[in-house]
Amino acid sequence: MKDNIPKEAIKIPFQVLGQKRSRYYIWSKQNRYYWSAQGNSGQEVTMDAAMAAARDWIRFGVSGLKSHGEYHGVLNASR
Repeated sequence: MKDNIPKEAIKIPFQVLGQKRSRYYIWSKQNRYYWSAQGNSGQEVTMDAAMAAARDWIRFGVSGLKSHGEYHGVLNASR
């Protein structure tokens, strides 16, 4: 997974109250913003949306996060 994250990605530490510190990655490519957090990833239109999606994934995980649409899990997809 980390092999798919570009070297220029921004590494952001994040800690939910009462949990251990995590980090997520944000980067842009062709006017889209990508995020990667705790083994999942996605594509968003703005940097703010990508940061919010990564933080939501860390907070809620798969059991509490609404689908981000067809780009949910873009680093895991074989295209």
